[in-house]
Amino acid sequence: MSDDADSDSNGEIQRQEDLPLERHHLIVEECINKLGGKIRACLRSAYRGLRLSWTLQPIDSEMSLFRAITAEEEAASALMLALKQQRYPGAHKLNPRDHSHKSAISPFLDAVGNMLAGANLPPSKLTVKRGNRPAIHLSFDLGAFVQHTNLRFAQPDNPFNFTLRVEGKPGVYMFEKELLEIATGGGAESIRQHVQNEANLRNRLLYATDEGYPTVVFQNEALLRRRDRVYRLCLLTIGVLQTKQHQLFAAQCLQAFLLMLGKIVDDPIDFTTTKRIEGFYMTIVQQQDGSREMKRGYTMVAGSNIGWEFLATMNAAVKMT
Repeated sequence: MSDDADSDSNGEIQRQEDLPLERHHLIVEECINKLGGKIRACLRSAYRGLRLSWTLQPIDSEMSLFRAITAEEEAASALMLALKQQRYPGAHKLNPRDHSHKSAISPFLDAVGNMLAGANLPPSKLTVKRGNRPAIHLSFDLGAFVQHTNLRFAQPDNPFNFTLRVEGKPGVYMFEKELLEIATGGGAESIRQHVQNEANLRNRLLYATDEGYPTVVFQNEALLRRRDRVYRLCLLTIGVLQTKQHQLFAAQCLQAFLLMLGKIVDDPIDFTTTKRIEGFYMTIVQQQDGSREMKRGYTMVAGSNIGWEFLATMNAAVKMT
């Protein structure tokens, strides 16, 4: 919630006239305006849809929720287009026009987030670089990870250029447990059924049935969660576009996502061949002016005990009247 929200005498937050956007939301909106082509158009459409959704809620809750859902779908389309543009293995099987593909991305990202939230990982910092070519950077608290007070934050060369493995499991992790938890938590028997239910929600908001016409009631927080999902998708899109390199964690997640959809990756990345060297390293980088800069870092290999922590997802109950 933004800082300029008012409170009533009971301390409850009153509804603002405009969609609450905090500084980090606005910074990312500034960045997406510097992207190009359809990706930029999709993300700008997503922010516009969120604002319209907030405005519509008091007068037309069904269209408000429809706008919020389509805003998230636009952002999901942008991420798929970014993966296709960078030619990630299997990305050609993504269909930005398919509602089931678009609706599947946020539940999948929730599963990844649940897995990371349950892992014993140190805190990280996210930095958004504004400029003609927007970029994001992740920094990990290396000192906390290896319990060494003299070590500070370390930054991968690109934000998603790492792999995630679980001790005792072969290969990279495919988030099977977390996907099942999300599905069954929503009353679905499988993640595919859960995704189909999400995809059908937008249609249930629009059309009458034999039981009547649809009405929906939800709180402001439901739209704010959609806002934050769009923000997350914008960050991921920027991160994918900032380098032509196929970042390992992005490739890992894409392969897991395609498996969730029942797609087979024809030319998967062989994660077992990636080198895993632990220890300090030093790199000499020659600058454009001819001078040389020394960079030091630390490459770390560590196992984590992975648990699961529930992160709430938005569920709006639609009833026919």
